[in-house]
Amino acid sequence: DGHLIALTFDDGPHSTKTDEILDILNDYDIKATFFIVGDNAIQNEGIVERIFRDGHEIGNHTLSHKYLTGETMAVMEHEIDLCDDIIFNHSEYHSTVFRPPGGLYDASVTALCHKRGYSIVLWSIDTRDWEGRSVYEITKEVYSNVEDGSIILMHDYICGESHTAEALRILVPELKRL
Repeated sequence: DGHLIALTFDDGPHSTKTDEILDILNDYDIKATFFIVGDNAIQNEGIVERIFRDGHEIGNHTLSHKYLTGETMAVMEHEIDLCDDIIFNHSEYHSTVFRPPGGLYDASVTALCHKRGYSIVLWSIDTRDWEGRSVYEITKEVYSNVEDGSIILMHDYICGESHTAEALRILVPELKRL
């Protein structure tokens, strides 16, 4: 019953931004999917454990956020498998969802993901929060495009200014009303 909207967060975990996002999600009893980068998970082990402990889904977003199209099979396997190992080491959980960096994938990436048991998950709404967009721009992007079944792309790790958490504080109560 009701509408389903998926909140997804890429590129984390981040030492402070991810915790702030997790606090907001917990305040509203919302579960999300965090597509983590293995290198960032190594630096923020406790946050990976918290994501899992708080009941959120963890997705694989490669070891180093490397675009995989055109890469050798060995490079693709390295990026995906090492990220999976890092996720497992901190949660004893093997992810079943994969988001290719930049949303870029080809037949080789698809075949490898299928072989590893991953579903490739993209998005229908890109908030482009990684550009440093304002709270207004982020929320407007979502409100203008959201519908039942939307997958919203946000980022919990952004180099530079981020208004993701602020926008989330506004978006979540509004989305719950849909």
